Amino acid sequence: MSAQTPTSTEYSSLDLAYDHFNARLFAGRLPPALITVTRAVKNAHGYFWGKRFAARANGAERLDEIGLNPDTMDRPVADVLSTLVHEMVHLWQLHHGKPSRNSYHNAEFAREMERVGLMPSATGAAGGKRTGQQMSHYVLPAGPFALAAAELLATGYALHWHSGDVPVTVDDDEEGQDEQEGQDDSDEQEGKEKSRSKVKYTCPACRLNVWGKPGLLLL
Repeated sequence: MSAQTPTSTEYSSLDLAYDHFNARLFAGRLPPALITVTRAVKNAHGYFWGKRFAARANGAERLDEIGLNPDTMDRPVADVLSTLVHEMVHLWQLHHGKPSRNSYHNAEFAREMERVGLMPSATGAAGGKRTGQQMSHYVLPAGPFALAAAELLATGYALHWHSGDVPVTVDDDEEGQDEQEGQDDSDEQEGKEKSRSKVKYTCPACRLNVWGKPGLLLL
């Protein structure tokens, strides 16, 4: 058997968490899903996409996708796991309930979230709307999720990776100087910026060049 790689380690941890919460919160009723760590989700911790993957063998078998955003996986592990369970509620609703169109978080979704110990909230805090197009949540103290998460974490469960600051090579066409700058998630840059009208940005991986105004945040 080959040694575990960073990929197999992280995805095995996510599979383990899915199985744990499926058993503890959903009585094992949820079918398998394909969990991805992807930046395809923007301005959110995660997403659910029903029947997103088709089997290569015949195309008839379908799997739901749960996506987690690595840019927000630096949160406490329990918070990341709460995002996973949030998306598992979407999966439950697809197979056992009646989801609304266009990913609207309806009253049925809200009730199931509360049942598993997550309070839906448009603001992510107490007092936020329980239903709507965009929906966050907060953990109910001593609720089913909190207890199940504590049980899992007590085994030594861990997640190992999240997005870090990515260095970007900047070529200053006007002053002929190269700098190394990191992208900051808060869209704020520390230090004094020089007055520049045009900057060339070079991707450190593929060496693609892009010209634009100083301070651009590029993916």
